[in-house]
Amino acid sequence: MLFPGLMPRVSVLMTIYNPGRFLAPAIDSLLVQTFADFELVAIENGSRDGSKEIMREYARKDARIRFVDLPENIGRTSALNMALQNAQGELVAVLDADDIASRERLAREVAFLDSHPDVVLVASHARSIDDQGAVEGRLEFPCDPAELFDCLAFSNPIAHSSVMYRREKAVTVGGYPARYVFAQDFGLWIALAKIGKIAMIPESLADIRNHGGRMTQAAELAVKRLRELLELSKSALALPGYSARARRLGRWNLASGRVHLAWQLFKLRQPLAALSEVAIAFFSAPIYCLRKACGVMSRRLASRAISGSSI
Repeated sequence: MLFPGLMPRVSVLMTIYNPGRFLAPAIDSLLVQTFADFELVAIENGSRDGSKEIMREYARKDARIRFVDLPENIGRTSALNMALQNAQGELVAVLDADDIASRERLAREVAFLDSHPDVVLVASHARSIDDQGAVEGRLEFPCDPAELFDCLAFSNPIAHSSVMYRREKAVTVGGYPARYVFAQDFGLWIALAKIGKIAMIPESLADIRNHGGRMTQAAELAVKRLRELLELSKSALALPGYSARARRLGRWNLASGRVHLAWQLFKLRQPLAALSEVAIAFFSAPIYCLRKACGVMSRRLASRAISGSSI
């Protein structure tokens, strides 16, 4: 912390599990922040790639780093809640161990929350980068409060490594929902949106890294992830205050998720469960399903026509 004996204004949460060479750049991006009154609560979640030694060295050099070394992996959700429970700051930011924060990120988000006391969570636009740090694309969501809120009905509009929220409010709603392995962040956003406003800063204040070490999408894990997203999407869609368009897109999103779940169930040789998901999708959003089916048929017919003309 900036002054011994005083609580830091911001706690940055970081959970660490085998991030490899991406860990040091992530920490370095925090240590050069223009806003210095923060602590880094780093949960070393059973890494086996040398990350423990890297974290010990950083903690030895900078008193703002509070390092919790776990001998075994306790899961990401439990590690996030452990970090939140150990946080001392009034405000909480998150940075994944392979992402990068812009130098102005903490300063911009603290200033926004200070000037908007009714906002419980603020995020920002972000850039998508590859394993070499090259920019691949941008993650941008609406900044109009009503439009941003509408996004919750059919998507997760908040990049975890761009977020800052009020610690007391997050603790009040129970932190990251323990039942979710993959979508615990979306669960917290929905809970916070029930008790206050969410906001978006129209600047790219975080770089989100895409690389081979990201979570696998094997069929079994994909099924679990899709079931979590479906459950949370239904919960999000139950929030009051959406526009009619957002509710329609929310129903279509649920139908799309069920179709994707059906495909993964087919891959796992569970045809009855897959057909059940397709049926639910059709009866909940028949227009969407018919449009998708017509689109698939059109693409197949076009593909056959092209193949036939090339012979």
